[in-house]
Amino acid sequence: MKKRKIIWLAVLLSFLGISNYCGPLINFLIEGVGQQYHFQSESGDFHFVLYPIKGRDLGMMKRQYESYVKNEGKEREEIYRTFRMNPLKFWNWYQYATDDLYRYKYKKYKSRNGT
Repeated sequence: MKKRKIIWLAVLLSFLGISNYCGPLINFLIEGVGQQYHFQSESGDFHFVLYPIKGRDLGMMKRQYESYVKNEGKEREEIYRTFRMNPLKFWNWYQYATDDLYRYKYKKYKSRNGT
């Protein structure tokens, strides 16, 4: 009985490991090529759509934010991601733990008119 539990645990861990290794492929098959990630400043004045397939990455967001702060004369604010992590998408767990996208705190999207 104990061996059976150990075998099932090993199978489960192997399944999780393989699915996280193949996470980008699974995301491509489920969500398609063009995943977008939305970010916004605390006040909602600055927003950025990260679109990795087009080269719109975190580096570009940081440069645009620096330009925004300098040109608009705004105070620095924290930038938040406005997309949630979905724990049911177990194939993304490794990405959630290691990718810089998810190091930003979550905040509900605030539209420009305040709703």
